[in-house]
Amino acid sequence: MEVTGSLNSRVIPNFTIRFIKTEGGKLVYYLLWWFGLASKDQMIGLLIFAVCIIVAIGYVVLIFVPGAVSWMFPWVPMQEIPFWAVAVVVLLAFLVVMFIGAWIGWTMATTPPPKPIEEIEKEVEAETKEEEKVVEEKAKDLEKAETETKEKEGIE
Repeated sequence: MEVTGSLNSRVIPNFTIRFIKTEGGKLVYYLLWWFGLASKDQMIGLLIFAVCIIVAIGYVVLIFVPGAVSWMFPWVPMQEIPFWAVAVVVLLAFLVVMFIGAWIGWTMATTPPPKPIEEIEKEVEAETKEEEKVVEEKAKDLEKAETETKEKEGIE
């Protein structure tokens, strides 16, 4: 089954919702196909956007209206739900920062040091000399070919 149409023309001029029957008989739909043919990256971006909005709304509800979600956490007293919501986020942020710091330290510890500039300059000079030799050889070959051509023309 396929449904097509248009929503607010500034936001989504044309959209297509495709329904596919799965083996379990449930309908699974692909998200809106932007402009008829959306890329996989756009679909993933839309999914990430939707999940982030839902999580943000849930977090605000958890902080400011803990009674609405107290049934989800029966072991935590309702007065402590906002505290634990903030504490868990702060702990996760701290762990992420520590992980990034550890990764940077590990990378610095296991990366070999760069070559000294003097060695790099010597390599560049050697390459330049080799290139100059090749150019000189080609110039000599070209001169030789021109000389031979002139001699042949002079003979004929």
